[in-house]
Parts: sequence; C-alpha cells; structure tokens
Amino acid sequence: MGFIRMVFGFLVPVLLLVACSRTPSDEELFERAKVAQSQGEIQASVLDLKTILQRSPDHVEARRLLGENYLLLGDGPTAEKELEKAEALGATDLDFILAFAEAAHFRHENELALSRLAQVPENAVPTSALIKLEARVLLALGRYPEAIDLLTSLENLSSDSEALALYGLILKNQGDLEEATLTLSRAIQMDSAVSEAYRIYALLLATQGESGAEVEAVFAQAIKSAVPGSRDHWLAVLQRAYYFSDSNQPAAALKDVELADKIYGNLETRYAKARILLQNRQVDEARAILLEIESRYRSFRDVPLLLATIFLQDKNYSQAERLVSRYLFDHPKNVGAYRLLGEILIQSGQLERARKVVEEGLLLSVDHLGLTLLSAQLYLREGETERGLQLMEEIVDKNPNEDILRFKLAGALVDADQVDRGLTELDTLLGRPQAGPQIHLTSFSEMN
Repeated sequence: MGFIRMVFGFLVPVLLLVACSRTPSDEELFERAKVAQSQGEIQASVLDLKTILQRSPDHVEARRLLGENYLLLGDGPTAEKELEKAEALGATDLDFILAFAEAAHFRHENELALSRLAQVPENAVPTSALIKLEARVLLALGRYPEAIDLLTSLENLSSDSEALALYGLILKNQGDLEEATLTLSRAIQMDSAVSEAYRIYALLLATQGESGAEVEAVFAQAIKSAVPGSRDHWLAVLQRAYYFSDSNQPAAALKDVELADKIYGNLETRYAKARILLQNRQVDEARAILLEIESRYRSFRDVPLLLATIFLQDKNYSQAERLVSRYLFDHPKNVGAYRLLGEILIQSGQLERARKVVEEGLLLSVDHLGLTLLSAQLYLREGETERGLQLMEEIVDKNPNEDILRFKLAGALVDADQVDRGLTELDTLLGRPQAGPQIHLTSFSEMN
C-alpha cells in the first residue's frame, strides 16, 4: 500500500506538469486571441495569431483577425497585406470585406475602399458598422450629400453618438458650422466618453478661430475620454499636434507627435512628424523620415510629392520629376501632382513639356488656381507678356484676399517694365490691416 501511495505521489505532479506544459491547439489559441482583442489586449492577440500562423499558414480566420488587429494598432499597410493573404485563402465574409475596406480607408485609398464595399452582397443586411464606414469613405472623397443620406438611413441615428459625431463632421466640412455645433453637442450630452465628438468639436472651434485655450481644453477632453492606447486616443493626440503646429507652437506639436508615436508607432505617425517638421522648416529631419517611408511603401499618401518639393528646392529637378511622374502613374487624376510637375518643368527650363502638363491638368480641373497661375507664368516665360498679365489679373480679381497672388502680380508687372501698375498693386497690398496668407500644410479634416 505504501508503495502504491509512493508511486501515485510521484505520478500526480508529473501528470500535472505534462498537462500544464501541453501546447494549446490552434482553436484554443484563436479563441484566446479573440478574447484578448475584445479586451483591448491587441499585442497579446497578435502574438497568439502569429503562433497559429507559424504552425498553420493557411488558417484563414487567423489571417483575417491578424489584419483587423494591425488596423487597431494603426498599421494600415501591414493590415492590408494580411487581409490580401486571407483573401487568397478564400475569405469573403462581410467582416472580411469591412476590414479590407477599412484598411484601404486608413491608407487614404478611398476609391479602393469604396470598391471593396461594393462587394457586399445585395441581400446582406446593412449593419451600423457598414453604414458608418461607407459614410466615412464618402466623406473623405468629398461626397457629402451621399454620406449624409447614408447616416440618415440609420434607424438609431439620434441615439448613436458615434454616428452623430460623424454627421457633425460632415456638416462642419460643408460649412454649416451652427448645425455642426448643435449636432456635436448632442453627441457629447448623450455620451460624455465619446472622444470623437470632442475631437471634431475642437476642430470646429479651431475653424471658427476660437481662442487657443478653449480649443486646447476640448482637445484635452477628447484625449481624456478616449480609451488609453486606442485609435481614438492616438488620433486625438495626433490632431492636437497638427493644431499646435498650425498655431506656431512647434515644441508642443513635436511633443504630441512623440506621444502619438508611443501609442501607435506606425507609418501615419511618422508621416505626421515629417509634415510638422517641414512646416517648421526642419527640412533635413523631415527628408530623412520621408525617404524612410518611401523606401518601405510606394506612394504612401503624398510622400512622393513632399519629397519632390524638397528636391525642387534643392534644384534636383530630375529626382523631383521622377517622383511626381511615378506618383501620377498611380494617381492619374491628382491635379495637385500635375501642378507640381508643371512647376518642376518650368524651373528646369522645359517649357514645352510644362505647357503640355498644365493643359492636361486643366482638363481635369478647369478652374484649378495653382494650374491657372502656372499657365500665366508660362505665358510670361514664353514671351506672351500681355496674355500672361491678363490671366494673372483675372486670378487676382477672383481671389482678392489672397495676398500672395497680388504680390506675384506686382512682381510680374515690374518685370514687364510696368512699374507704376506694379507699385499700385503693392500699395493695395501694404494698405491692408494684415498682409500675408495663412498657409497650412495639413487641413484638420484630412485625417478623419
């Protein structure tokens, strides 16, 4: 009997050790990863999913969930790669389509996001998440009436604080600031923890020119009400960084960028840092970050255009032209890229090619200010002085408060030996209470 007890006493710890050291199955790991994601423990979820995929590379659900996790971590490009692998393995369900569309939206590839959403089966019940995502995509594309129609189709719009915040942003972008204020106020009263409503309200106050203290107080509330480490937390900090930069507070802006980097050390945060550095004329540091991004992802947002602008300032025309030409290959309808390429060609003395590029751009947008101005400058460079001056005068007449345009006109008149007319334009410019344009590299609504 004593022998049996001794053997039993030896075997029990061994059996317990074996049981405890048993490797969890893929199914167990997947369930654990889903629970971790639902509890906000995204990195833990990612680790479990990677373990599954090391053992079972064709586990389609693990691929899809990993893509969703990378979205939550703010890494759109990596999310898209994982979702593409899931698609190759046969993922077609609604959650997959939504995740892929959101990844494209996160990368500002909104036409792609819309094409993904078009894959939703016609007989599928439109969920609240689907409607709000499509509304965000349409908002990013400037298709405000369609976005409003979608949101108003929500049965619970009046009780959905997130949808109300989004509706308020659309109203703000449409210029209906009074109604936007009321809508955002309703969203905040309904749910004081809805960070997005505070964030958009801060942008609205900044647009209205309210005091810095008031704007900063609302941004602080947006950050406080967000779940720490969430995308809302990151976005509130990052947009406050842009606000500080536009308000000529570079130290505060860069401090917020560093905080955003700690929340989500992703490509979008690096991009924001580069833009803020550029805005504060720290060109070399910005160039290094932009080159790093460009080496990892082709045509991430407008990185090639920002780099081309830097190379243009350095008079490295061939490199600037290469970057913009490649960007136009990927984004053939980007009018701003046509304007930049035209400017590069003018400065490098390729006037015939510049004229062709400007005319192609004007076919896409007849009244584009930058392209029209380039066209006027081309006429002056080509010797058609009167035609160039007439076009510049038309531009100034249409934009009487844009001081930089009047200054350019004055310079062109002086160069054309029409000094008296040039001085008249300068007198008009100097007679204003506040001369000089407010130039912002990044609009607040750009990141919503």
